[in-house]
Amino acid sequence: MGLRKTKLLTDLVCYAVLLLMGAFVLVPLLWFVVTSLKPTADILSFPPRWIPKTVTSRHYATILSNPSIGRYYLNSFIVCLGTILVTLLLGSHIGYAAARVRFRGKNVLLFGILATSMVPAISILPALYIMSLRLSLHDTYLILILVYSAQNIPTVTWIMRGFFES
Repeated sequence: MGLRKTKLLTDLVCYAVLLLMGAFVLVPLLWFVVTSLKPTADILSFPPRWIPKTVTSRHYATILSNPSIGRYYLNSFIVCLGTILVTLLLGSHIGYAAARVRFRGKNVLLFGILATSMVPAISILPALYIMSLRLSLHDTYLILILVYSAQNIPTVTWIMRGFFES
């Protein structure tokens, strides 16, 4: 084969892979939108239908007419902002120390930080629940912020370490 045909074949394969990857990402989003516009009977029908018989916005009206929806968004905003602040504050300091300060056991410590991010969160959930009950943090913003921060600090540490090393 000539160089031109090889390049054309390579481009075709590349575009086919990109098309498949795009479909892999977009099909669930399309299904989400279509399902949100179906009546409840169509959502629960088997076999499922891609195109609804009738289109309704009743589900959106139900959610938006809920008087508690503002509080739900406020709760999410508080937890999100608190998690970002704690994670960036601790992760950037640890990342700076990992990049600029030389000390004994640094590589072991960094490996330990990285290893903690590999522990599935569901495996420590019972222990976290018991600990939150004993510390009287159950059903508070603080326990959510602490748990989410602990889950994200290893990743932020490694990102900030790379930033400070460059």
